[in-house]
Amino acid sequence: MIDIRAWSLHLFMRAAMSVATAALGFALAVPAADAATSSAQSVYKRGDYEFEVAPVPSWVKQHEIAANWDAGAPGSSGARWRNWLVDAQVDRRSHRRERFFDVAYEPVSSELVRDAGKHEVWFSPDHQRLILHHVLIRRDGVWQDRLVPASITLARRESEFERDMANGMVSALIVLSDIRVGDVVRISYTIVGDNPVLGGLVDEEFGFGAMDPILDRNARVLFDAGTKLAEHSDRGSPRTTTRSARESLEWSAEEHAVPAILDEGSYPIWYNVAPRIVVGTRRSWADVAVWARALYPVAQALPADLEQRISEWRALPDPEQRIAAALRSAQEDVRYFGTELGESTHKPSEPAETWTRRYGDCKDKARLLATVLGRLDIEAYPTLVSARRGKSIADLPPAASLFDHVIVEVRLKNTTLWLDATQTQQRGLVRSHSAGDFGFALPVASDTRDLVKVEVSKDAIDHLRVSESMRPSATQSSISLDIESDYEGAAADRTRRRLNSEGKEVFERSFLDFYRKRYGDVVATSPIAIDDNEQRNTLHISEHYLLKKPWIKGAPGEQAIEVYAEALEGELVLPKTSERQAPLAVAYPLEIEQSIQIELPAGWRWLSSPSNRTLEDSAMTFEFRLQQTARGISMNEHLSTRQEAVSPDNYPKHFSMLRDANEFLSRRLLIGTSPTDATRERDDRLHNLMRGILDDAPKAPKGGGE
Repeated sequence: MIDIRAWSLHLFMRAAMSVATAALGFALAVPAADAATSSAQSVYKRGDYEFEVAPVPSWVKQHEIAANWDAGAPGSSGARWRNWLVDAQVDRRSHRRERFFDVAYEPVSSELVRDAGKHEVWFSPDHQRLILHHVLIRRDGVWQDRLVPASITLARRESEFERDMANGMVSALIVLSDIRVGDVVRISYTIVGDNPVLGGLVDEEFGFGAMDPILDRNARVLFDAGTKLAEHSDRGSPRTTTRSARESLEWSAEEHAVPAILDEGSYPIWYNVAPRIVVGTRRSWADVAVWARALYPVAQALPADLEQRISEWRALPDPEQRIAAALRSAQEDVRYFGTELGESTHKPSEPAETWTRRYGDCKDKARLLATVLGRLDIEAYPTLVSARRGKSIADLPPAASLFDHVIVEVRLKNTTLWLDATQTQQRGLVRSHSAGDFGFALPVASDTRDLVKVEVSKDAIDHLRVSESMRPSATQSSISLDIESDYEGAAADRTRRRLNSEGKEVFERSFLDFYRKRYGDVVATSPIAIDDNEQRNTLHISEHYLLKKPWIKGAPGEQAIEVYAEALEGELVLPKTSERQAPLAVAYPLEIEQSIQIELPAGWRWLSSPSNRTLEDSAMTFEFRLQQTARGISMNEHLSTRQEAVSPDNYPKHFSMLRDANEFLSRRLLIGTSPTDATRERDDRLHNLMRGILDDAPKAPKGGGE
């Protein structure tokens, strides 16, 4: 699905004529004066797929576009892209779902003209029909019809295939010729139908903000008369209106002069960037749970080889070992691949089928794991969560369409485990595993009446410790560098996944390339050594290098070395804005330590000063220690996080802390060599200087004569 966090609205609109965009509530509109351009319905086939061209549905209330942009509205000056109208209307009467979309937009910058002339409309031909109404441009105040059905192509592009998912979506590609700066492009269409597997348990969501200004934003939904509604509005959303009639209940919202949203980036998954309104039929989470249970019936007989595995796992000494064995098999013996077609978007395959074919998506693998655990006399249930919304689903009206991922809830006597069968390379105690930051979940269990909170395990660990040891040569300009890295918990899982996907050779070369970029001429003096303790879920990596010429020369007898705590760098990156209205995501729980020890040869001395600093706020603590030791110099840095996000109120202090912490990541350490070395260096410099002077002196001519 297209996420407004990652797209400005002009790109969003280009790709937004899709079912995914429709779900987010961004849409398109047509002038009423042009509603009769197409007087009859026509069907156009493109191979196995088709679209229709027809008039705007009679239930739609069409909106006029202003002749001029409001001088007092955002975008009247300085805009690169302007959205004149964004309109979405939905007909939910008589158990149907028809969604009408209408947009009018203008590329103000010449750099965006090519984006204005390309549009993709995504739909699922399994259960949806695409009906185009208008493709128009306004130039010099005159509307031109640009709908050319023969030029529209349909293709199943599998936009998510790189994510190991085949969703069967088809895109209609509309390419407009001769689009100029200042043209207003208008496109309208309707998508008829919805995935029947959802059983109508779908709400409508409308965003009231984008990365470029909107002159008029409209949303409207028709329900059956007497329908009881549930509604949720985020900050800054307009007031809504409900009107009852004999045949329908009309819900609507509109806003004029919507300013552009500043994309601050790095949002927690539960935070919605644009103000939004979600509206739907009033129902309970218990109603959604009933729907979900129907999709997960008691499993059929399992294959003989899986039954043999279950017998072997049953012989393990304790329940958590049995759970870990079953989880590892579901994660790694069955690869991830999803066929999101028709009812398979939400209905899982039979566990026997998933096991036999050795692939499945999240719901297939979750059902397989829960079934196997049940055969091991362990209470476990597939559990619906939202990877896109996180804990914010608890604030929204209950709906089946909110969920996009499935994990497994395991109920033990003294704790509840949350396991994700789509993850890989998780090792150690199963109670230390983390399924993700989902916040709330809906177990597919007979006793489910409401959402349940997904707690982060108190045993969850994400810890990296890096120790660097530098031993300069007293007689050469080289330094021996030894690095010992210890990964624990989630850090070990991530590194193990990387090792298994890249291979040791590529992994080793990437490390060597990193140090060459930092220190120049570097060679590995021995291969990387890896010790993977899967039982404890720790991974130890040893590296050994020779830095041939890393020194930065100073005055005679002085040289410097740059040291850098790169292990902490990724978590201390400065956000893109110094001021913020939205919460900032923080990796939690997380702990990173890096120490750098420099062992100085006899007679060498450190010429810099010690430094100790502790920086902290509500989200994290950063400690820096630079000091003299009996054998040389020691630099130690330590970062630990306390919470998942920084609130806007606490952001100024957090930003200041990050800025200060970045100053401590890198240090240039000035070191004095022995007096003998200093004297020799001065003599060498003087000798080289004199030789240069003599080389530049005029030479006497060769040959004899007076």
